[in-house]
Amino acid sequence: MGNPLDEHAKAIGQLCMEWARLEGDIKNLFMFTIGLSPIDSTAQVIINSLDLKISSLITAIRAGCVARNFHPGCRAALDEALNYIDNYLRPARNRMVHDIWSETDMTETAITYRATPKTRRSKPKGGFEWIEPGQAAFVTVASINAITLEALAYRDHIKTLAGYLQWQPDIPLPAPFVKCPERSLAPRAKENQHPGGRTGTKRQSPPKASSASRRRAATKDVST
Repeated sequence: MGNPLDEHAKAIGQLCMEWARLEGDIKNLFMFTIGLSPIDSTAQVIINSLDLKISSLITAIRAGCVARNFHPGCRAALDEALNYIDNYLRPARNRMVHDIWSETDMTETAITYRATPKTRRSKPKGGFEWIEPGQAAFVTVASINAITLEALAYRDHIKTLAGYLQWQPDIPLPAPFVKCPERSLAPRAKENQHPGGRTGTKRQSPPKASSASRRRAATKDVST
């Protein structure tokens, strides 16, 4: 009889393999943005020896895109994809890989426990919040596979953007390249609300009094 967590283990293994490929593509993009060839073995050895985290690579890519004067539309599309990878996909992957797993009585559902305390940002540009160890979550095999599929989709998206930027970084992206893949882990914007948090309709200012009304009010004040 197999271990009840066998299917979860297989799904996590697949996620780890695809995540390693995604990190490799982000590293190649980083090398391109700083003027190095991803197929240069000497450059690869030097970059690998730095042991840069994916979040550090993403920060460096943003700086490289600005320094090399990539078109603002290209930078925006790349930034949107990298933001989602760094702020949503990466934390979801980390929880699948680093938490402690335990079986449950529910079919295809396991429970994870956060092994160590952590801090995280509640929003990409928000403040930090404290995450206690031992917080539990129920996880299905399907939910792990969903993270893997998004990692695959964003890997393809990053490779497509990188291929375009190698040849035409100073002109706008064609429409099919602009849209990011699905972002199921990101909170959905509220109706009639911009991504920056401002409501879609302007707040109505109180109506201004007419000139005649102001004169009548002034006359009344004087007579009083």
